[in-house]
Amino acid sequence: MCVLLALFLLTRLLVALRNKNKLLAWSTGFYVLCLLWTAVRAAYWIIMSTQSSMRYLTLYLLYWSPTPIQFANFSLLILFYIQVLTGPEWRSKWRNVCLPLYLLLTMTMATFTVVWAFNSSNDISKAARRGDEYDQEFSRVSDVSVQLKYSAFSFFLLSVLFGYFGWKIANSLAVINSLLCLIFFTRGIRDLATSQSWFLSIWNNLDMNGRVTTVAYFVFFCFWEFLPTILLLCLISSKAGGVGGKW
Repeated sequence: MCVLLALFLLTRLLVALRNKNKLLAWSTGFYVLCLLWTAVRAAYWIIMSTQSSMRYLTLYLLYWSPTPIQFANFSLLILFYIQVLTGPEWRSKWRNVCLPLYLLLTMTMATFTVVWAFNSSNDISKAARRGDEYDQEFSRVSDVSVQLKYSAFSFFLLSVLFGYFGWKIANSLAVINSLLCLIFFTRGIRDLATSQSWFLSIWNNLDMNGRVTTVAYFVFFCFWEFLPTILLLCLISSKAGGVGGKW
């Protein structure tokens, strides 16, 4: 799936590069972020399928890096909705407010994920040098719990935003926006519940010590991550989406 999606996105980006008028189009931004997300997720699945174990830092980054990318992608869609709703005021007023806020939120998420990954890896390495298996396991659980709470917050925020702007935007997009709102809300519940140990470790692959994922995990991956990307691409490709204009 990831390979086919990557090929499609590369084709669309090549078309955008040939048509310089589309380089600053909303659709180009969506394609770039989708391709980046697909590349990281494909690397994760390939490594998980071909290796029996891997460094904790590598696993952490491959597993969690797509979250800020996904947040950036769908937050960009919210910006597009704001442009549609505000009309001419977008360039004169709202763009100067929304774009800096968007960059601040997305860069903060990305920075937190990377810094927390190295912090978690260092905690585990120190415990390993001491030969303390309990501290190693405690660091894994506690550090992942923090990341899960942060992830839950981001998806709850996306759910609220899509609920609100889905209500304000055209009725022709109601189905897609409703599905995105539902997907992000349930993803937020999943991350929050897992952070509180309400779910077994099957719902969080970082608790599985690098073992190959289960069928159930893959199914939920498709629902929580792959399906939103497909919905976004459907919106971009539809006339109702109208995302060919510039920022």
